[in-house]
Amino acid sequence: MGWSFRRSINFGPLRLNLGKRGIGTSVGAGPFRIGRSADGRTYRTFRIPGTGILYRDSSGSGSGGRAAGGGGNAGGCGCLGMMVIAVTLAALAALAAWVVLGR
Repeated sequence: MGWSFRRSINFGPLRLNLGKRGIGTSVGAGPFRIGRSADGRTYRTFRIPGTGILYRDSSGSGSGGRAAGGGGNAGGCGCLGMMVIAVTLAALAALAAWVVLGR
């Protein structure tokens, strides 16, 4: 087994995932998270807090074992749109908390 590198930087619900293959992003709250890995795969994760147990469903055309030009998610999963909505909602929640707690 070779060397690995992984580092995450959190900005509220948004997370930058730095790894050997590049930078991925994800967004989520609580046990739910959706994102795009450094190799272009989209994924959804559900975890059970405190147990180390998680379920991860990925799709897309990353570098893992697909023939050139084949496969992929032709219809798109809408994960980018979901991420934009989630980040917008998180920003609005942060703004509301700032207004309520900051004054």
